[in-house]
Amino acid sequence: MLFRPFPEFHETRKVESPLQMTRQIATFRRFALGDFRTILLELSKDPAMLFWEDRRSPQQ
Repeated sequence: MLFRPFPEFHETRKVESPLQMTRQIATFRRFALGDFRTILLELSKDPAMLFWEDRRSPQQ
């Protein structure tokens, strides 16, 4: 099979809070046309991203 799906890269069920996901999508939209560094920094502070990475706070 030439194209094999990688389900581990498409895990979307870990964050179950619709509010957190809505905020994350808003962050993507707000910084979509900006530079990569800015969106990376903003997403690193996002509660949904912290939860997805199994972190509860940025200090961990």
